[in-house]
Amino acid sequence: MPNITAAATILLVKDVVHSANWYRDKLGFTVAAFYGEPPGFAIVQRDGHYIMFNRADAALIKPNWKIADKTCTVYFWVDDVETLYNEFIANGATIDYELNPLPGVLRNLASMIRMNMILPLQKLLNHKAT
Repeated sequence: MPNITAAATILLVKDVVHSANWYRDKLGFTVAAFYGEPPGFAIVQRDGHYIMFNRADAALIKPNWKIADKTCTVYFWVDDVETLYNEFIANGATIDYELNPLPGVLRNLASMIRMNMILPLQKLLNHKAT
């Protein structure tokens, strides 16, 4: 049976170039490509994981948490959330929630990006990817 080898989230954004550059400058992603003139689609990547941006009318864009409480738009599991948190702060990213200081529980970090999208980064202590 064939294997799925990757997946990418497509975020609807008002300004594709601004969004891709923000991910590059604040979150350490690399801009893989812009498409169209002016760009209406872009792809960014970090550590082999991709996010795509598609231009849309701002009035139509709604983050998931406005539709279903306590949900987000993109989840990443990371191996060192403290270092990543500090990197984002040093790069000037706006962080909505501080890291949960309790050991043995999920440690959450959320970075608010334009159009009220949430990019949470989460580390499960002792979590092993399968």
